[in-house]
Amino acid sequence: MLKILIIEDDESTRLLLKRIFKKRYTCAVFEAENGEIGLNALQEYLPDLVLLDLTMPVMDGVETLEKIRSNSFFKNIPVLIITALNEKKLIGSLAEKGISDYILKPIDPDLAFKRIKNIVNTILANSNKSGKNENIYSVIGLKQILIVDKDVKFISFFSSVLGNNFIIHEASSGIEGLHLFIQHKPNYIFISDKFGMLDKKIMTEKVREVAEKNEISIYLLTENAKESSSRVFYFDGILNKTFDSVLFLKEFSKTVLMIVDPIEKIESILTSSLPYLQKLIQQTFFEYTKKEIKVIELPEFLNTDNFLCISSKLTDFEEGISLLVSICGAEKDIVSLTNEISINSNSSNILFNELFKNLFILQVEGICSLLSEKGYSFPNNQSIALESRKSFIDPDWNINIVLITKDQELFSFGLMLGKI
Repeated sequence: MLKILIIEDDESTRLLLKRIFKKRYTCAVFEAENGEIGLNALQEYLPDLVLLDLTMPVMDGVETLEKIRSNSFFKNIPVLIITALNEKKLIGSLAEKGISDYILKPIDPDLAFKRIKNIVNTILANSNKSGKNENIYSVIGLKQILIVDKDVKFISFFSSVLGNNFIIHEASSGIEGLHLFIQHKPNYIFISDKFGMLDKKIMTEKVREVAEKNEISIYLLTENAKESSSRVFYFDGILNKTFDSVLFLKEFSKTVLMIVDPIEKIESILTSSLPYLQKLIQQTFFEYTKKEIKVIELPEFLNTDNFLCISSKLTDFEEGISLLVSICGAEKDIVSLTNEISINSNSSNILFNELFKNLFILQVEGICSLLSEKGYSFPNNQSIALESRKSFIDPDWNINIVLITKDQELFSFGLMLGKI
């Protein structure tokens, strides 16, 4: 199994990097919050790869790297540097000390994985050349898939979509598939429905016989899941054949990896909780303004340029998702509303934007509490911004609740979900 050591003082960064590895590899991830603890972990766990932050308390990354390279036992372990953009100039000097690559903060998960994958592939190639193990894929920890299908076009699509996260072995016949299975012992096998019933039965029985106690899952690839459902007793499940990469990955995650997209989970929670959220907003507005506010359907309301938006971006690093909570309104309505808040709260000297923030914070706390009950950790101490507009790049899901006071003041309460 691949062993990873992350030496980084920031807990959220360690969590994000750990998630990147756990999502794509079968591996053990160890953590250390500074160089001194990291060196002790290095001796204890003997990792295959070290991710090392440059700026840390007690012992920084530069000193830690020097100690690693000065030790004859550890000097050849690949080291991936984690650095902020303003520290990038140090990379050139560190290259002489034998770093394998670097990742820039703030970390982009996709770019980080590309660099990580290059290093893992290098480890794979070097181990293969040395002949240390007949099945080096299992040592590295990258899970393997065997696809048995006569459809060359779909095999190519299948490999292009999953090839970044799995080792793919391709076969066009049952005999070739059995040969590859015996050679590589993949974790998952996908067999096309186009093969005859007897061929599929023989293939699955032979695979399970050879696999013995090894964990193996076999799936039927079909263009019509409903028609194939009565013939699935040899298989662990059915996967629909489609050339829509987004749909395919979604089905693959659910059927094979038993992973439901957290975006979908939270979307379901928030959608089913809309009555609660509407009531929360109405109560909060009334507590601050003594005004009743009701929900209306007015989708064109935000098309004006003259509005302000107060927002807070909440992040669950474990799930890798962000939730943007916002309240928007025409500037004149916000000023009018917050002036009344000042009067009602006997604090006319407080700036209207601070009052609006206080009203907003109560609503954010309510949402965080709701999601916490469902097992999602969105810390409610995130920064709050007052802007002339709201923005969230390519949200996966969003909803706006438009509200109006008895004085015809309009506001929009928005929720947007996206991956970090």
